[in-house]
Amino acid sequence: MARMWRIAAGLLVAGATLSREPAWAESPPAAAVVDPMDSFHELRLECLVLADPAIGETRLSLRKTGDTLEVRGTCESVAARRAALAVLAREHKGALRDLTSIAVIPFQPRKPMQSAALQKMAARRVKEIAPSQAAAIQVESAEPGMLEVSGLALSMEDKVEISRALKKLAGVVAVRNDLRVSPMMREGRMVTLVTADGRRAIDGSMASSRPARPEAAASPAVAKPVANQPIQPVVASDRNDIIERKADAPKPRDAQPPAVETARIVVAEAVSRPRQPNGPSQLW
Repeated sequence: MARMWRIAAGLLVAGATLSREPAWAESPPAAAVVDPMDSFHELRLECLVLADPAIGETRLSLRKTGDTLEVRGTCESVAARRAALAVLAREHKGALRDLTSIAVIPFQPRKPMQSAALQKMAARRVKEIAPSQAAAIQVESAEPGMLEVSGLALSMEDKVEISRALKKLAGVVAVRNDLRVSPMMREGRMVTLVTADGRRAIDGSMASSRPARPEAAASPAVAKPVANQPIQPVVASDRNDIIERKADAPKPRDAQPPAVETARIVVAEAVSRPRQPNGPSQLW
């Protein structure tokens, strides 16, 4: 009996030894390092796609590898896929790899909800998904089915998550997200968070990509005169109102601007009239 127990114990020890991994076994491959700028670019493009009402119920997944952007997901129709790819081609400077598919069962078209009811429902949804940031986020609806979001977000991931949640609401056709990701100080330097957990961040502040307004495009230096170049006098409609501009050239001390001298003459003619001598009284 004792011999049987010894044989069984030997088999157990041998099996445990064989089951162990050898010392030269390869370690599992390390996870690929993701560039935070690529993640930021993916999230920014997804926000732009969700702002297009032509995509409908299309749900895309974007992955940027080098200069190539892989597009995956299910599109509700060929027209919706064409619209989504047009947005991505316009905003992405590299190549596009289309791996999307068309839904076999067509999606039911959404009926746009009226602006007032849609705005209240969207504001309530923002408080549910981002209670700590809801005070800094404003949701407006100028047209039925269209939402415009503005304010501040803590990270780019939070910004896109708000667009995703609002797009799922009944009666929402498109979500234009103009939230600005506010930078913060971390370890003595200014960074912009890409993910909500802070593992991916970009140094500095990422400026908004919204186009400049027409009035802001004009520079205040447009009307600035060129140095040492005389400016032609401008003649007004009134003969007494003479305006003359000259370049900044050295003038003698006794010289006076013609405009000042003309003004003095006009005032003299209008106010300082010579008094007539007193003649004989008409009463006598």
